[in-house]
Amino acid sequence: MAEPFYYVTPKWFKGNLPAFFENSAYPMTRILEDHSQVIIEEIISFYSRDSDKLSKNFAPYNVDTTGWNTMTLFSYGILNPQFLGYLPRTWSLLKDYPGLSLVMVSVLSPGVRLKAHFGDTDAIIRNHLGVVIPAPLPAAGIRIKTESRGWRPGEVLSFCVLNRHYAWNFSDKPRIVLIVDFIKPEFLNRQREIEGKVLAAEGMKLIATRFPVTKKIPRWLTLFLHSVLGVCANLYVRLFKQRL
Repeated sequence: MAEPFYYVTPKWFKGNLPAFFENSAYPMTRILEDHSQVIIEEIISFYSRDSDKLSKNFAPYNVDTTGWNTMTLFSYGILNPQFLGYLPRTWSLLKDYPGLSLVMVSVLSPGVRLKAHFGDTDAIIRNHLGVVIPAPLPAAGIRIKTESRGWRPGEVLSFCVLNRHYAWNFSDKPRIVLIVDFIKPEFLNRQREIEGKVLAAEGMKLIATRFPVTKKIPRWLTLFLHSVLGVCANLYVRLFKQRL
């Protein structure tokens, strides 16, 4: 079994993972689609009342996320209890799924095209459940590698977040999806390690963006620091953050 890849050095991911995964291969897809009506109704109700709880999506590296607003319920072991009450039924459906690593409402404003970006590791699978989809392709969609797809309400797109990808919404209304990540079954026994290393990778990218000189340290040292910081991130979450 190959080791997970993490974006912590200038070395690009060169794996042969497909742009999109076959949905039927993973139970999470069935959970999301089988309960899509409940999830969609709850998110639309939340958005109509409390859209001010959304904030500009966090990006640890230098990419503009203007027009991309999110609310994160859970991320790599860390619960955000202040948001769980807004989507209690959705959270109840997802919280016990093995390897759950991210639950986030994602809103793309009208007229926005995000620049190409990438995730942190190939140890996870990202899922987009269509909630409010104002237009089909080509007006709104996501492009991964050389393949573009549009969202549909109640349907899931599953993909490898390590591949460079970008999304757009050229309609006149917001596009809303629920983003759910889970750790691949083959890496479940390393869940805590992966969570810590993802948090460490995000921190290292944030530092490298603010202090570019750190990009010049040797690759072996970067990888060593990533491993050490991954352990520290896990310890910090265990001691000071509410988690599953």
